[in-house]
Amino acid sequence: MKFVMNEPLVRPEGRRPGKYQHVEKVVNIWIVFKQINALRFGMRGTRSSSLVAFIDTMTRYDAHALEAVENSRNKFKAWKSDPMSAGEKDRGYLSGGGFALDHTQYPCCPN
Repeated sequence: MKFVMNEPLVRPEGRRPGKYQHVEKVVNIWIVFKQINALRFGMRGTRSSSLVAFIDTMTRYDAHALEAVENSRNKFKAWKSDPMSAGEKDRGYLSGGGFALDHTQYPCCPN
């Protein structure tokens, strides 16, 4: 996706832009903005208060977003099964000591 800083906020249907389009624009500006260290960290005293507020707010939301992604990633990892050993991968289904469980006694996976 190509982002142009000065492209207008327009919905694809030609209607007025909504909250989603405004948030998307602010996030896209922040992505470009945070790559320029001089804008974020240099000359702190010479900025307008609205720019300082933007930097502080977006830094906070950036941290929240990274935390949410990490939590989601950790939840996904919890669903992954344990890796099989090389011998277990090579063994065919129900061969080499494998056996089928009784479906009345174990109607679902015991794990």
